[in-house]
Amino acid sequence: KHQGGRLPTEEEWERAARGPEEFSYSFGQKGDISKANYGNEFNAGAKPVHSFQPNGFGLYNMSGNVWEWVHNWFSFYPQPSAPAVRDNKKSGEKLLRGGSWYNKAYYVHAGMRFTLKPGTRLNSVGFRCAREAG
Repeated sequence: KHQGGRLPTEEEWERAARGPEEFSYSFGQKGDISKANYGNEFNAGAKPVHSFQPNGFGLYNMSGNVWEWVHNWFSFYPQPSAPAVRDNKKSGEKLLRGGSWYNKAYYVHAGMRFTLKPGTRLNSVGFRCAREAG
C-alpha cells in the first residue's frame, strides 16, 4: 500500500474500465486504434497517460498501454452449476487486465484476463492504485 492505495479487485477494475456506459472497451463498443495505445509494433512501448481521451469515469488507458495487475489470484470463472471459487492462490498466478501496446483489439477488451507469476517484470505490465471512495 502507498498513501492508502491498493490494487483494485478484478471486479473493480472491470467496472472502472467499462465506464458508466458499460462499454466493451474503455473508449466504446468497437476496437479503434486511434483511441488507445494497442496493436503497435513490438518495440513501440507505452505512451504518456494523457495521450488518449479518458473514459466516462475520467480514467486514462484502461484499454491498452500496459497490462495492469489486479489483486486477485487467477481462477477460472465458475460454471453456472458450480460454487464460485475466487482467489485461487494455488494457481500460482495473479491476474492482469487491460491489454497492452503490443496487443490486438481482442486483448484490450474490458473483459479480457491474462495471468503471470507474481514478480514478473515486463515493459508491457504496470499497475494502477485504487482506494476507497469517500
